[in-house]
Amino acid sequence: MRSGNDFMKIKSLLLFIIIIITIIIIIILLLLLLLLLLLLLLLLLLLLLLLLLLLLLLLLLLLLLLLLLLLLLLLLLLLLLLLLLLLLLLLLLLLLLLLLLLLLLLLLLLLLLLLLLLLLLLLLLLLYYYYYYYYYYYYYYYYYYYYYYYYYYIIIIIIIIIIIIIIIIIIIIIIIIIIIIIIIIIIIIIIIIIIIIIIIIIIIIIIIIIIIIIIIIIIIIIIIIIIIIIIIIIIIIIIIIIIIIIIIIIIIIIIIIIIIIIIIIIIIIIIIIIIIIIIIIIIIIIIIIIIIIIIIIIIIIIIIIIIIIIIIIIIIIIIIIIIIIIIIIIIIIIIIIIIIIIIIIIIIIIIYYYYYYYYYYILLLLYYYYYYYYYYYY
Repeated sequence: MRSGNDFMKIKSLLLFIIIIITIIIIIILLLLLLLLLLLLLLLLLLLLLLLLLLLLLLLLLLLLLLLLLLLLLLLLLLLLLLLLLLLLLLLLLLLLLLLLLLLLLLLLLLLLLLLLLLLLLLLLLLLYYYYYYYYYYYYYYYYYYYYYYYYYYIIIIIIIIIIIIIIIIIIIIIIIIIIIIIIIIIIIIIIIIIIIIIIIIIIIIIIIIIIIIIIIIIIIIIIIIIIIIIIIIIIIIIIIIIIIIIIIIIIIIIIIIIIIIIIIIIIIIIIIIIIIIIIIIIIIIIIIIIIIIIIIIIIIIIIIIIIIIIIIIIIIIIIIIIIIIIIIIIIIIIIIIIIIIIIIIIIIIIIYYYYYYYYYYILLLLYYYYYYYYYYYY
């Protein structure tokens, strides 16, 4: 009986040892499982950090792209300003060419006037020589009436020639004025076309910049949404793992439960910190986007102000051109009036001169007739 009791005791002891060993093995396995879960959590956290770093790099790239776009915008503005300066210089050159053309036309007009005066002098000389020639030739042959009619025809021919010359000069002046007006209209049309092209280029540049900014903002929003989705997925995975760990922890010992709770708290704190970092990054990105939009708006306002200033300068140049043209037309009209007055004075002098000599020679002829008559009869 005693040996049976001893055997039962030994059997019970062995069973107890086996149970303890089994429990120890189970605890070790649970600890290994817990370690695996912890490693899994660490891997998930590392993955989350890597994703966050990747997103940060993407955001930095986007910011660099925005900065590059802003630099390109500034370069385009500088090029636009240079083009506008070149256009203004071209306008000034056109103005100078127009003034030179007007001066040349005035010189031509003066040359025509000189030619007219020379022609009048030649006509006067011819008339003078013809007068004396026919006077001395026909005086002794008593052809006074023939001479009178010849003299009358010469005066009529001279007046007709002077009228024709005046008409030709007036036609030339009208043609010159029409050419000047056509040149001015062409210059104004070119200026308007250049202004329209510049405005269209500026509008196209602004539209392209706005489209690029909208695309970048959409890309940033998509990246932020992807980040949020990834974070939500990671949080869901972590919550599932935490629930599994909690279920396992409920099964194991209180110490393991405490350790798991501490680990979960640490993980939750890490997740909260990561979420806070993400929120801060998003806020910084939004602030940067707002600053970039403000800079773009300021640049657009500066462009509009520059365009307005250039339009005002062009309008002032056009007004100056119109004033110069009006002054030149007034000068031409004054010159024409002076020419007409000079021609009228010359005609009056010629008529007076020749009629004076006409009456003088009539008296002289009467004197000679009287003398011959008296001598013949007495």
